[in-house]
Amino acid sequence: MKHPKTALFTKDQLDRVFDDLKPLTTCEMEAAFNENVDALHNDVAIFNYSYLPSLVLYETDPIAYKSEFLAWVDRNLDDGTLFESSDEKFYWYSEVEEALEAQDSLDSSLDQLSRMMDMEAANVQM
Repeated sequence: MKHPKTALFTKDQLDRVFDDLKPLTTCEMEAAFNENVDALHNDVAIFNYSYLPSLVLYETDPIAYKSEFLAWVDRNLDDGTLFESSDEKFYWYSEVEEALEAQDSLDSSLDQLSRMMDMEAANVQM
């Protein structure tokens, strides 16, 4: 899903950013999902033992786990937390946004430097 803010940048700019960013692995995304599940639900207690809700779900119903994981990915894409590139790699949108802003700032600085050099060259020729 294309995030609305990325419409402000060209494909070339996005491609350069993705060259520098490391996409999320499935393990990293599942770890974030597990943290979310564990934060939203109480530990499962049996006798004196306590189990993480994400682990209980994963071990007892892997199909439900996968279904909820995919729904979590979709929600995070919809709300702009996750970003999916055109080659179907996932990134935290905050990292994409930070990289885009840094690249935009660098491009602006390079443009300004180029204009200054052009003005200096014009002054030397006079």
